[in-house]
Amino acid sequence: MKIIWINNNNDMINCFFDKILDFIYKYEEDFKLITDNESFFNNLCDFLYNNYILNDYNSKIDYNKNFEYFDLKYCSNIVDLYIDCRDISEGFTNDIFNRKDNNSYNLLEFIYENIELLEDYEKLEDLEEEQIDLNEEYY
Repeated sequence: MKIIWINNNNDMINCFFDKILDFIYKYEEDFKLITDNESFFNNLCDFLYNNYILNDYNSKIDYNKNFEYFDLKYCSNIVDLYIDCRDISEGFTNDIFNRKDNNSYNLLEFIYENIELLEDYEKLEDLEEEQIDLNEEYY
């Protein structure tokens, strides 16, 4: 069933793929794709089918400082990206994004699962806390 859905919607999925890749490459100074393009495309197909067709997407996100940073910094960009994808789907007369509980947060999680931040904000926070502790010792 999934293969049939992907084959029937391949042009639309390719448009989503291009939009999402453009977003990732636009911010390559902050993060990078952790897979090759073919694997990312397959991940995207799985994500779209599981989340929007089966309504059964389960994120494996570790909600830490890195995710918090990504969410805070790129949330509005990903909302725009989600709206672009929704508009693309409507152009293909596809109602993939028309469920009432549909929003951009799963897309944000999907992108985060497929990228790597170039800076580790968990470690940065630990270092900042150590510096604060050291400064307090001297006062």
